[in-house]
Amino acid sequence: MEDEEKQKKESEEVRLPETPPIPLLPEAPKLRAVKPVSLSGKISKPVSFPPLNDKKITGGRDSSQKAALALSSVGAFTTPILVLTLGGYWLDEKFHHTTMIFTILGLLAGMAVGTVSLISIMNRMMR
Repeated sequence: MEDEEKQKKESEEVRLPETPPIPLLPEAPKLRAVKPVSLSGKISKPVSFPPLNDKKITGGRDSSQKAALALSSVGAFTTPILVLTLGGYWLDEKFHHTTMIFTILGLLAGMAVGTVSLISIMNRMMR
């Protein structure tokens, strides 16, 4: 009787399928170095590139510096708005205000500080 109950329980259990065997991987290809050869059969010389134009790099701010300033302007504008608005919300919650006056004041102050910061960065970009 016990054997029948065990078999019944085993047949009711959900069994997972067996995992497939791990496939064999092919061998890695063997690489060998080859010297560069020109069409005439002679070993070719290394390619030389023209020198960089130093005037673009050293003269004034290059494009990557301007791009960095432009990207930092986004954070300089949005960070004061977020921080001061969340600070105002926290004060409204602490003092149980239903009019959200501190949140609105924080938003307005954040927009003013963010605008001043943005103007400062734009002036630096124009130099």
